Amino acid sequence: MSMYPYLLVFILLTGYAIFFAPGAGGGTDAIFQALIRGEFDAVDPLVTAVFSSLGVYPFLFLMILTRIDTYRIPAWPFALFSFGLGAFAVLPGTLSCFA
Repeated sequence: MSMYPYLLVFILLTGYAIFFAPGAGGGTDAIFQALIRGEFDAVDPLVTAVFSSLGVYPFLFLMILTRIDTYRIPAWPFALFSFGLGAFAVLPGTLSCFA
């Protein structure tokens, strides 16, 4: 299967995140600032739970992608960058497995 459909999905998701994602951008979102400052009482508990679990998923991807890494491009850089960039770092590494 060609890699182009996966690349198209990656570009569309990146475009959505940059141009159409809800919330105030540029670090001016009140909820995001409250979470970063640790003011968890000012935010809905569900939002706090999701924000707190964001560090768990990159760790899971790190364990999954690096366990058996026999591809041309190593997976560990993508998995490590996912701690800061999320799925935008994991998707290219995952797509390279299909190339």
